[in-house]
Order: sequence, then C-alpha cells, then structure tokens
Amino acid sequence: MSQSAVFKLSDQRVVIFFLAVLLGGGCTAKKGQLVLHHSENGVPIIPVDPKGVHQLTHTFVLHNVGKGPALVDRLRCTTSTTVVGDPEPPCEIGPGETIRIAVTAKSHHQRVTRRVWIDMPDATLELRVVVDPQLLRQAADTPLPHP
Repeated sequence: MSQSAVFKLSDQRVVIFFLAVLLGGGCTAKKGQLVLHHSENGVPIIPVDPKGVHQLTHTFVLHNVGKGPALVDRLRCTTSTTVVGDPEPPCEIGPGETIRIAVTAKSHHQRVTRRVWIDMPDATLELRVVVDPQLLRQAADTPLPHP
C-alpha cells in the first residue's frame, strides 16, 4: 500500500507536498539543484509608435540549493530575445551560490512569450518572459502616486 492511500482526498495538498519532498530529496544528494530565488523587471522601452518595438529586460536569480556544484553548459533563447548569464556559461555554480540570467525580450504590437533554456548536463531548465505591449503602455500611462 502506498503512503498516499493513508490520506483522505481532502488532504491532497499534503500528499503532493510529501511526494515532492521524497522525489526532490533523493535526486539532489550530491548534485547541484538550481531553483528560482527571485526575479525583477528592468525599465521597459516603449516606443512612441504603438506598432514599434517594445522591449523588456527581466533578470532571474537562480540559487543552487543542492549539496554539490550545478554545472551550466550554455544558455539558449528564442528569436527576438537576448540572454546573458553572470557568471557566463559554461560555468559551475557552487552550493549556496547564484547565477543571474538577464533576458531581454522584444515584441512589436502583439503579446508574445519569449523562452530561455538553461542547458545542464542532466537537465534543461526553461524560463519564460511575456512581453505585452498593451500592458506596458497602460503601465507607462498610469501616473505615479505623489508622496
């Protein structure tokens, strides 16, 4: 009988968390494991012409929570996107260390999702940045509150 059969259906969140801890804990004993620590938006570039190129830079900070180094072989991205890693791949992120990945995504007048792949020896991680020119323009037109 599996451990999850002991819990009631109403305790499903507990079962999922319990299984995630078991699966995640066994895989990271000697390897590095990158998790998202935080992310931040830069100042968007909004053209005067609504059909011009809108640009957004988003920085992801990934933290190695594993007990060994996380090896990053390379960074790849979709078209109309640039990506820069600090440190620059190929690199080794030691336990407790971070890598900053700055993604600059562009779009004309439509909402798009741009992707970045972090290639590692045993896995590929995916990051996504959504550029929505309409939302960027609305945010730029909203006045800031006065102190």
